[in-house]
Amino acid sequence: MREGPRRQTTGSVPHIQLDAELVSAVDEELRRRAFQLPGVENLPSDRSLPGARGLALSDDLDLARTDVIAGSSEFAHIHPDGSLHVWLAVDSAIEVDDKKWGELHPWVGRDGFWDGVVMVYTPETLDELDITIQILVDAYNFVTGASLTPDDIP
Repeated sequence: MREGPRRQTTGSVPHIQLDAELVSAVDEELRRRAFQLPGVENLPSDRSLPGARGLALSDDLDLARTDVIAGSSEFAHIHPDGSLHVWLAVDSAIEVDDKKWGELHPWVGRDGFWDGVVMVYTPETLDELDITIQILVDAYNFVTGASLTPDDIP
């Protein structure tokens, strides 16, 4: 369970965090670790606002759940403020929301939109970063069928 109050967001699209406090060293480590996942490319997001970086899966990577990211190669993206949208198994997304590490995307429940999309709040400490990376690895594993742990990321 994440301590403290829930973060403030727009609650609508564009879905952004309003009270993010970017900590440069934490953000740099988030991005370094995120883009070390095997077969993940650092590209401009094709699903978010300008400035967001997409975690795009390379074409030669076999995917277990192409239905989840239909129409894109992104399974996540990092916003300029360090918050992320990730595509998770629905129960995992609900757990992230319940434990206050993030919130469900406003379009969850809408026809044609994956119900496991969640915004993960901006990590501000290295401990929060560890949880964020775990959530990101869970999303990667869900879409690719891999079984990585955060320790597998150098």
